[in-house]
Amino acid sequence: MHVTMQLCGFVSIFFIMLYLMQVAVLWWRGTRRTRVSVSESPSHLFHRPRPHPPLPPPHHPR
Repeated sequence: MHVTMQLCGFVSIFFIMLYLMQVAVLWWRGTRRTRVSVSESPSHLFHRPRPHPPLPPPHHPR
């Protein structure tokens, strides 16, 4: 009984931490969008570790 309650609490805390991380990343990108270009964004570096051309695609959704 206590083990299942601890497991549920751990899972809920884990999901809350993931949600807070997503909110923090979105807020950080929103605040620094005007000064940081797309090529210098750490999120794009995390998603695409391989070297990409310096020019972004012309039809980039924003």
